[in-house]
Amino acid sequence: MRFATIATLALLACVVASARGAGVPPPAASAAPAPAGAPAGMQRYTLGILYRGPAWTPERSARVDSLQRGHLANILAMFERGALVGAGPFLDDAHVIGLFIFRCDSSAAAALVRNDPAIGSQRFAIALLPWWAPAGIGDAYRASYHGESPENARMERLEFAFLLRGPAWSPVETPATAALQRAHLEHLKALGASGALIAAGPFDGDSDLRGVLVFRADSATARRLAADDPKVKSGWLTLDFHPWMVAAGVMPASKAR
Repeated sequence: MRFATIATLALLACVVASARGAGVPPPAASAAPAPAGAPAGMQRYTLGILYRGPAWTPERSARVDSLQRGHLANILAMFERGALVGAGPFLDDAHVIGLFIFRCDSSAAAALVRNDPAIGSQRFAIALLPWWAPAGIGDAYRASYHGESPENARMERLEFAFLLRGPAWSPVETPATAALQRAHLEHLKALGASGALIAAGPFDGDSDLRGVLVFRADSATARRLAADDPKVKSGWLTLDFHPWMVAAGVMPASKAR
């Protein structure tokens, strides 16, 4: 999958920095229990995955510019409400073009994105998935925001990977699959301790999308580390990597470097 319109969608990454809603407190975290086996410090978010919609075109026009302005205005409004805690584009020319991270449930997030004219016009499409990830995403940025303009926002490039069902995936639980899960979690724990992996967590539900890994590392290193995961090596999971831009402070700090 490849991504176009980098210039316009790059604004997704810095729109939080341009928000005038500084001081708006984040909404209360979801009270839903963490999934079985999830470590302490996990929180439930809604991940909004933006795709090229059926009406997407690469051409720029007055209508496209108008839709983009409305799209960015809605992002700002969602941040000001405290529901949107992170947003950013993928930098490869892919069908999947960017992400929203909401600290609210999927129903509330769906109501917010209905106000986005780029989604309403089907230029963009969005999938909203409940996602477990480290608590406090977006908090450090919000606490440090002082009204700086978008052009002065400090950005960082991260490596984002979707974990998908692989050819060896099975819903059947056995002692062997339990051991594989333990090895998978131990591998993630080690990557987190190294400072390279800064966020990881599963999606709720039963789709082919199983979870997310976010690395603060160069592309080659991130791909090598992720490929060493026992579930990836066994074919239980496969990886879909994308370079991702987001405002510095949105994602957690590395534990060690």
